[in-house]
Amino acid sequence: ESSASLIVFHIGQSVQQWPQHRRPEQSPVWTSQYLDTAVRPNNYFNASIAYHSESTIYIPYEQFTPITAQTPPEEIWSEEEIRRQLSLKKRLALQLVSNCNAPSGRDVLTKQLQKLMELDVFGRCNGKPCDQKCFQQEFDSHFFYMAFENAVCPQYVTEKFWNALHHLVVPVVLSRSVLNGTGIPDDVYIAADDFGSAEGLAEHLKTLQMDTAKFLSYFNWTKKYRKHWEHNEPTALCQLCEIAHKQLRKDEFSTYTVQMDKFWTKKECQKDFARDVLFKRNDGQKAKCRRV
Repeated sequence: ESSASLIVFHIGQSVQQWPQHRRPEQSPVWTSQYLDTAVRPNNYFNASIAYHSESTIYIPYEQFTPITAQTPPEEIWSEEEIRRQLSLKKRLALQLVSNCNAPSGRDVLTKQLQKLMELDVFGRCNGKPCDQKCFQQEFDSHFFYMAFENAVCPQYVTEKFWNALHHLVVPVVLSRSVLNGTGIPDDVYIAADDFGSAEGLAEHLKTLQMDTAKFLSYFNWTKKYRKHWEHNEPTALCQLCEIAHKQLRKDEFSTYTVQMDKFWTKKECQKDFARDVLFKRNDGQKAKCRRV
């Protein structure tokens, strides 16, 4: 590391693992695809590699890959394939949860939805583990996947969302505004906060389950995007190399520092979103009705 032009810190590293000495021309770079409570000091890192679009190097968990004239036919969903996949679906909604008592408050909403509709929950938090075979079977047999993240933060979209799309399941997220700036079309997912209550969301999902045409409208993306899309790691590595070469040319990059608390602090996240936004809004509506 003493001879490196650029040093990459992963979010999982502890401060004790950091280099003890830094040459003036070295550039430390912070990287993350996950929200975490790792140390994020200001005026230390020269660049960031993360899921937020305003990172120095933008590396979302996944991105849609547009269909082009060069796209192989097997990478394009046919209407027959989509209809066949739809015929396998018998149950309403699915959720896999391994991180219990998440800051987003999703557990509260999940429990309420289970009282209102058919919602199958698997994972460590529910005492029902689901291996890869189970994972595939459950996705194939459900219409919707509750892609509730453990935290509600700007542009924080993980594999929960993308796994649903890969299996032609409609993802349901907690907050629509979280996806602003990600480039994800609005018509590929459902947002719980569009309804303001668990009751409203449950009724909407049950209605869509019975309306094939409306349900299929959530898969219009299959006409524009490939079945599989690539991760951005190779592109990120190329950009890192470019940064390193700039350093060798005595570029001014090393004089710039990232203000980590602009995006990478909990103040940008909404704790207990499910409880505070969905349930309080619903309670407010009920109170208003009582006053009328």
